[in-house]
Amino acid sequence: MTLTKVERMHVKLPGRGNVKFGVYTVALTGYVNGTGLALNAAAFGLSSLLFLSIQPIDGLGDFLYDWNPSTGYVKAYVVATGAEAATNALDNYTVRVMYLGF
Repeated sequence: MTLTKVERMHVKLPGRGNVKFGVYTVALTGYVNGTGLALNAAAFGLSSLLFLSIQPIDGLGDFLYDWNPSTGYVKAYVVATGAEAATNALDNYTVRVMYLGF
């Protein structure tokens, strides 16, 4: 997996500290069936991740992406069959990820 920063920003909220948000382009190389791909707080240099949105860039409509906030892993499912994507099936795919966290 390769993360390429598009833009990062933060805003200081009274009583909450710095809320960080940004957009990354993510190459999905190394996807593992059954496990998925780690898109957790550490991947973005955060201590906690509150929200993550995934927008496909390549293969529009080929896969659906499901991010689990408790594990920090994203899994991909083939739209046509509903089955989870095969290991390394996403090596040529790129998504845009928007995140919000601390």
